[in-house]
Amino acid sequence: MVKRRDFLRLAVCGAAGLRFGPIWAAEAPVHARTLFWGASAYALGYASARPEDTVIVDDGIVFAPEFSAAFGPNALGKAESPLTRSFAAELLRRRIAFKDGTFHTPLLTDFAAVWSVRRNLNVLLNASFIACEKKSDGLACTFLGPNGRELVCADTVVDTSAEGWRNLGADRVKRKRLAASYLRKDGSFIAEVPPCADWHTARLALHEAADRAGVSGTLAAEASYFIYDYKTAPVERIHGDVIWHPGAQYTELLTAFEKGAAR
Repeated sequence: MVKRRDFLRLAVCGAAGLRFGPIWAAEAPVHARTLFWGASAYALGYASARPEDTVIVDDGIVFAPEFSAAFGPNALGKAESPLTRSFAAELLRRRIAFKDGTFHTPLLTDFAAVWSVRRNLNVLLNASFIACEKKSDGLACTFLGPNGRELVCADTVVDTSAEGWRNLGADRVKRKRLAASYLRKDGSFIAEVPPCADWHTARLALHEAADRAGVSGTLAAEASYFIYDYKTAPVERIHGDVIWHPGAQYTELLTAFEKGAAR
């Protein structure tokens, strides 16, 4: 479990606007070799292997939401490299992962936050992606976060959001599901929703499906991230100057982390 001192350390980071990592101490604009849009497990693996020149930006406040916020896949997979084995060992030590090859999805985001701080990863959360412009020295990306306007210049931009910035990859989505947790014996219920569904439509579809299935028990929580299936695998698309590689295409946590670290 996350220790109290780690939680307090993260609280201090949060007070600074959910922005942490040594790169932010430099004068603006920040320069990085690789910028990741989306704090996916894939992005986390890449940044863990190259912390000095990588920046992760996300519009939410959750790490690896394709696992931690989707209430869906919770398979660990195999750890091949020393870095991924270290990541897996720490998950097991903190009892977030288990010997049966599964892990506790909601606790993953707290663990990943502590991991990121201890590894000196450069992260900006709760920031909207406003613009990406090609300059002579790379790509200038503008974000609007708790501290106002943020400018990050990068050689490469990798978008790991599920449907892509401005929905550039929405046409590759084959299937989309939304999960909810109920206070009952079997716990959860997952409903298929239209691939193009927004959150309002998806939530209505979830509850209608639950009623049709005769789901009983008090609703405890709804997932805040969809479970995705794509038309092809692996999924990667170059759109202008941005590489779209959705983190949600992976169904095993360590596989996603490993693939990112090896990119």
